[in-house]
Amino acid sequence: MRGILATTVSFCKYTAEPIAILEQNGFEIIRDYGLKGFKDFSEEKRRSIEAIVVGLEKIDAAMMDLLPNLKIIAKHGAGMDNIDMAAAKQRNIQTCNFPGANSNAVADITLGLMLDVSRMITRADRSVRSGKWERFYGTELTGKTLSIIGFGAIGQAVAKRAMGFGMNILAYDVEKTSFDGVQFVKFEEAIARGDYITLHVPLLESTRNMINKQTIALMKKTAFIINAARGGLIDETALIAALENHTIAGAALDVFEHEQNIDPKYFTLENIVLTPHIAGFSEEAINTISIGCTTKILECCK
Repeated sequence: MRGILATTVSFCKYTAEPIAILEQNGFEIIRDYGLKGFKDFSEEKRRSIEAIVVGLEKIDAAMMDLLPNLKIIAKHGAGMDNIDMAAAKQRNIQTCNFPGANSNAVADITLGLMLDVSRMITRADRSVRSGKWERFYGTELTGKTLSIIGFGAIGQAVAKRAMGFGMNILAYDVEKTSFDGVQFVKFEEAIARGDYITLHVPLLESTRNMINKQTIALMKKTAFIINAARGGLIDETALIAALENHTIAGAALDVFEHEQNIDPKYFTLENIVLTPHIAGFSEEAINTISIGCTTKILECCK
């Protein structure tokens, strides 16, 4: 048996075609979502695994050493911070990811979150459901300044959508890209000028806690922070304090430092919208990534 370990329910959720192709090539799909059963795998099963399709689960050196025939780790998404890349390289295990495949999905969510915090849509929904029927007076996106931190494929997709709302676009990135209608500025200027600040950078040591007490102090009191990238980009203690004290107007988070175990103080705040890391999970994006993972596995495991 040649096994492919799928740790994420997203793999082939909306299309069975990749699985059929893999099975035709002699592979068996071993599903262990969230790696909840891996510790009980037999040695025979572990030795059969030649590829992993992983979501957000941690793949470290210790796990790699339990899989002697592992050839490739395919990330069902973009960010690779949950994979020990150095360990994989040392063991000649290939890795791949698909950073552009979910750009439209993440960009859609980003604009949705901006609209939600601006017009207090979630709060209004809760009000109607509770029978209060309160009026919420929000702000418009038109004419406001959007600061995009990280101007790769997702940041660019966000810019295109924001232009449709008549927003002024600032961007910060370590690499400047020519893009009509976008002004590139330094990080501190982007933070200080933005009415909306949206994060689209990978989680690295250089970006960890890039939104912190000091950078929040640079922001407008009317600013909103949007994060649909990685939770570790924000110092959550500093953000919660800023929201409690109304140092900034609000925030919308799709990602968290400790997912599924988030700070309960978030639940006491009215000026924040919380979603469970769903930004990249459109049907179209998942299909594209599933097919991409299958292609890479077949190339590697000939």
